[in-house]
Amino acid sequence: MQRQRDTDPHESDAEGSGLTPRRRARAEPRPADTQRLPTLERLLTIEDLVAILQLPSKKTIYTWRAKGEGPRALRVGKHLRFHPDDVRAWQATRMDPDPEPIIRLEAGRRRGVLAGGRRGQ
Repeated sequence: MQRQRDTDPHESDAEGSGLTPRRRARAEPRPADTQRLPTLERLLTIEDLVAILQLPSKKTIYTWRAKGEGPRALRVGKHLRFHPDDVRAWQATRMDPDPEPIIRLEAGRRRGVLAGGRRGQ
């Protein structure tokens, strides 16, 4: 006589997903849990920063870092990551002041000196 196997309602899945109802409940995020999780803004890689700033290569950023210039970076293991707010703050410090009107000098004159070396009147 074969012994009939006792079936646990948590061991089988009628939907065929391979997960028991208990495991499926753990695998699916609960709305309350997802609302409590903090969201982080995506950090930029060095390649992202090169593309955003339209730089010729990553070497420029490494040179800036060696000189103590450039945006603040977060070291994650051996990788550098840049927070977008830090990049924006750094960009704001690098902005030129309002440009003054450019005064074009006449041909042959530089800083008030005439072409023959005589001072202008």
